Amino acid sequence: MKLALFVLVAAACRSAPAPALPAAGDERDDGAGLLARASIQLELGSDGSAGLDDSGHRHARDGDDFGGTSYAGWRPPTLTPAAHPPRYTVTMFGLDGSIEGVVTWPGNAPHFACGGLRIGADHAVRGAAVYIDHVTAGRPFPSYAQTVQVGGTLVKRGCALEPVVQVVAPAPATLAIRGDGSAARMRITAAGSAATALDVQAGGAAMVEIADGVTKLDGADGALGPAWVIGVDTPYVTMTDDDGRFRIDQLPEGMYELTIFSAPSMMGGPPMIARRRVRVGVGLTKLSVALH
Repeated sequence: MKLALFVLVAAACRSAPAPALPAAGDERDDGAGLLARASIQLELGSDGSAGLDDSGHRHARDGDDFGGTSYAGWRPPTLTPAAHPPRYTVTMFGLDGSIEGVVTWPGNAPHFACGGLRIGADHAVRGAAVYIDHVTAGRPFPSYAQTVQVGGTLVKRGCALEPVVQVVAPAPATLAIRGDGSAARMRITAAGSAATALDVQAGGAAMVEIADGVTKLDGADGALGPAWVIGVDTPYVTMTDDDGRFRIDQLPEGMYELTIFSAPSMMGGPPMIARRRVRVGVGLTKLSVALH
């Protein structure tokens, strides 16, 4: 009887379906699917044939048993330890204020082949960064951010870099860039610095350090739509949702400058940036921002 019960349980465990992975290249794919697909193509060839040599494998060569440069130039990513403590007074008391709002753009929804402004219903701006980059006092970062630098991820999909706008905090931070099936030469321009070039191989990955302020990433030859990464030294950051709404919580009472940073409304144009001075008291402060 016990043996039959064990067999029944084991069969039930085997029959449980595995969770479906995002399709490579869809909006839920963080780049891992693209990385895997491009890497497999490098191994099998574009026609799907294995193309193995007499040793039974082709990726280990030149003394590198783990693939080396033949594995799309991939290297294990490294994270940089936090470079400094917060530049404000950390407190757990008096954090009774919140800012809630909506971001809109009055124009028609533009069409971009390579990333760009995304408009939802009722002219809502989707995926805009909303942040406060200077406070004198505030809540701490999550505990994991105290010991390991937390960055973001940028994914190349054809001629687009996604997400077009993102925030990494606390800065300085590390940004992971994941390639797709074609190589690209990227241009990285941080505020106040000269542009530098970075080669991302097909199916490859790279790491970039992001400092305080805005860093622009695009194609060195103009073939990639631009993306912007914003380094912030406070935890008061968020992104607008599909309805253009945002909320920032746990603020002490006081006056703050809120920045709204959105993708451009026209091809090749600058990002749309709005700043609002907001007085926060106890409870909820509401704000509506129309970009132009």
